[in-house]
Amino acid sequence: MRGAWAGVAVIVVAALIAVAFIRMPKFTLPPSPDQTEIADTTKTLAMPNLPDNLRADALSRRAAAYRRTGRTDLAAKDYRALLKLQIPNSADYDQVHALLIQTYSGAGDFHHAMAEWKVYAAEPHHEYSSLLLRAEIYRQMHDDRAELADLDAAVTRFPFIAEGRLQRAQYYLLHGDPDRATADVDAAEKSDPGNENIHPMRMMIAAQKGDLGSAWREFKTTADASSARARVADLETRAQNESAGGDYGKAIADYSLLIAKNPDNATYRDARAELYLWRGDDALAYADYQKAIDLQPTLPDPYLALAIAYDARFRFDDAWPEFKYAVVYSGEATPHRVRAFTEMELNRDDDASADYIAALKLDPTDEYSMIGLHAVRLHQHRDDRAELAGYAAAVTTLHDWPRPLLDYQRGLITRVEADREALNAPGSDTPAQHQGVIAYFAGKMALDRGDRKAAIPDLQAAVKACPPSFPEHFMALWALKQAGAAS
Repeated sequence: MRGAWAGVAVIVVAALIAVAFIRMPKFTLPPSPDQTEIADTTKTLAMPNLPDNLRADALSRRAAAYRRTGRTDLAAKDYRALLKLQIPNSADYDQVHALLIQTYSGAGDFHHAMAEWKVYAAEPHHEYSSLLLRAEIYRQMHDDRAELADLDAAVTRFPFIAEGRLQRAQYYLLHGDPDRATADVDAAEKSDPGNENIHPMRMMIAAQKGDLGSAWREFKTTADASSARARVADLETRAQNESAGGDYGKAIADYSLLIAKNPDNATYRDARAELYLWRGDDALAYADYQKAIDLQPTLPDPYLALAIAYDARFRFDDAWPEFKYAVVYSGEATPHRVRAFTEMELNRDDDASADYIAALKLDPTDEYSMIGLHAVRLHQHRDDRAELAGYAAAVTTLHDWPRPLLDYQRGLITRVEADREALNAPGSDTPAQHQGVIAYFAGKMALDRGDRKAAIPDLQAAVKACPPSFPEHFMALWALKQAGAAS
């Protein structure tokens, strides 16, 4: 009898537990950060008339989240869409293309990975990076011989670049050859002493050799370096924000701290030099630019910045060699385009045309060079109204204040006075300095055609409206000097 009652009791208790469980509120796990990222970026991408820069940012973030969650087919789809928004052969385009290849390879889709790699490797400037990229694909295919062949080729052709040696050191380490790995890490450290991967590699080599003391010391060095990099990154961010906010004194102080910590960093010198220029300390700026060039002779930015600074101060003989090195080391459209603009100012129209064409060969989508080439041809035919319309279009595109400047451009079809009314109309958000840019162009062309009376007021307005950080400020001063007028 007791057994029967016990059985009934068990049934009753089980039923009560079941009812309680059914009535319990359902518990669901919160979405992961990647799920939230995917949901947020999907909402952003569904917005109508989304600007390309915001679309590119959302695609990049969603693709990365898809990749982290193993949804490689969707990641690859987003990277393909992102490629269409980039300028071919630009740094951003190359980075996205490499991510697409790595996505396919990481998912084991070696057919698509190799197909994309062939497209990537067809560009001459990818000779080095394509070897490392294919070596990575071969590693995931477990083709050790092919992987090592590509790593050997990268190190042989480019012996002074640290990344190839470090990647080969990793290969040797994974295949139980710590001595060869050590030789590659030593060579990499000579080429790039500050490379953040040096000490982690030494730590792994020491651990494989069983030298736990050395491994611990390298670990401590790695941890300390990581903390130092975090502090440097915070200081960099602060300096950049101060610079963007126009607080040049504080930004210069912070870049000086960064230089004190990293005296061989050419990029910090380049950034501080630009701030010195904006503050009017030309001598200090030139010294920093020259030091940046001495530290990293193949870095194009200091050459181009020096060329622009010399150009704005009419030191053309000093500017041309800097332009030349900027063109050689950059391999991009910008130095050609900037030099072409200077050549136009000096009425060297044939040289300007050649530079604009060279820029468009490097970047067929460069709308500034398209406008510039059009303007130089109009200048050769002395079609002042059409030329000024082209400049107005360029400033519209460049500075993203379309409404007033489109009105300005339309006004050129009738008379300059209508343009001025459009620019100064109530509600116009065109900053005064960019009105000054247009005034400079109008005055310069009036001076070119011999109309000194019309030129001088525009040039004087340009000097007043454009700050010294604008080359038009100095070019207007020079033009006024040519016209024999005061600023």
